[in-house]
Amino acid sequence: MLINRIAQDINYYTHEVPIGVLVDPDVLDKELMTFRQYWQQCDTKNIWEDVLTEWELIAKHWTLYLATQDKYDNFENYLTTNGIQLD
Repeated sequence: MLINRIAQDINYYTHEVPIGVLVDPDVLDKELMTFRQYWQQCDTKNIWEDVLTEWELIAKHWTLYLATQDKYDNFENYLTTNGIQLD
């Protein structure tokens, strides 16, 4: 199933969190947009809902971190400083 393949890619991109994300924000956003399109048509939305929410939170903060990274030692420091809790 294509949704599973896209999920594998996103998991790979985000598996280093809180250290960082392995792709630029634009790539992650595009993958999430594609995933969301398939997810909306999927019969098993409940399986993916929590992880999709987590990925979107990671993507949001990865973008914000990169825009202000000179203020932080690293992504983990950004998350901690801003009180961001990721699962």
